[in-house]
Amino acid sequence: MEPDSIDSHLQQMQEAADKEEYETVESEYQLALAKATVLVGDEAPLLLLLLCMARYYEAQSKLQHAEHFNRRARKMIIQANKQASIRESGQNTD
Repeated sequence: MEPDSIDSHLQQMQEAADKEEYETVESEYQLALAKATVLVGDEAPLLLLLLCMARYYEAQSKLQHAEHFNRRARKMIIQANKQASIRESGQNTD
């Protein structure tokens, strides 16, 4: 796991919540949200929710449920990348 990735911030957020360190929870959420916004724009809160749900089900060994949420998150990221590529290629036509 990369130290400044969405996943690392969600992990640190969870660990802080377990310790009831709510200021750290908020700080890590904002960092994860900023990273997610770069990827999917306004859909960032939904992306974080999907990733949190996947982590929740993984922790319970409910891998089929976790995979469902991971697939939805991955689909969002791929779709956002496609849209960004389309916008970028449209702007580069001289």
